Amino acid sequence: MKHYCRLLEHRIDWTQPARLREKGEDDQDGDEKDTMDAQMPADNTVDAAALAENRCDVLWQGLIAEHAFHSFKTVRAPTDNLAREQLGAKLASYWDTAKNWKPADEELYS
Repeated sequence: MKHYCRLLEHRIDWTQPARLREKGEDDQDGDEKDTMDAQMPADNTVDAAALAENRCDVLWQGLIAEHAFHSFKTVRAPTDNLAREQLGAKLASYWDTAKNWKPADEELYS
């Protein structure tokens, strides 16, 4: 966990656009198209101003009694209700916590 947190908080540059993917890269079945690839423009250009405010914050850290997530996958959920539905009844509180969280520097001004 220590190394994973370090990767997310320090090593990944969240303001840098993603690299171009090679055809067939990360395809499990070979013919599935990743849902995130469908959202990217054809020439993979991303507005630098849109990425300038990206950051990674730790919302909660600790141990839980049982595994909550058995696999990780990318799912597009454009609304709060769809995101909560994807997580299910047991994990919907994680979405609520993330949605209602404000960074310490923004709490002073709200």
